[in-house]
Amino acid sequence: KRVTIEGLICREATSWTLPFFHSVDVTARRIKVVNDLGPLEHSDGINLCAVRNGLVEDCLVHTTDDAFCAKGHKGGPSENLTFRHLVALSATRGLKCGLQAYEPMRNVLFEQVDIVRARDGIDFMHWDGAGEWSNITVRDVRVERCERRSITATVREGGSIRNVRFERIAFADARPGRSEDH
Repeated sequence: KRVTIEGLICREATSWTLPFFHSVDVTARRIKVVNDLGPLEHSDGINLCAVRNGLVEDCLVHTTDDAFCAKGHKGGPSENLTFRHLVALSATRGLKCGLQAYEPMRNVLFEQVDIVRARDGIDFMHWDGAGEWSNITVRDVRVERCERRSITATVREGGSIRNVRFERIAFADARPGRSEDH
């Protein structure tokens, strides 16, 4: 309970760089994660997993796997999570919920984020488990150099994702297969 980490530089992780598990009142502020964008898998940046009352702000993540992630990890709900004032460079996803969906996840806010590079911009992967996800807001996000998918949501094993709001999401590049006339 009541964990604050500020001003760290984390480099060359071989697994999730800065995960918080089963915690209450967590703050990660002014963190820089600098990992390789190469073939190493599972090098997430900052993850909130079964966290209640979490804040990630004023952070930069440069990593192979998911930059900023909220997970419905086993061990209790993930709720009241705020990710704001962030910069993401990722070989996979800039912002992500999941893929762990064992527990409920509610009241998640991603705001004022610059995704400078990512394969997928914003991804909700409700894959493992049947937890109910609700009240997720993504706002004031700018995405550049998004290589594959801009925004995706997938539910595989049950559960649901509801009450999701997107506000002021901007993509710098035209997406393949999408007409600029629409």
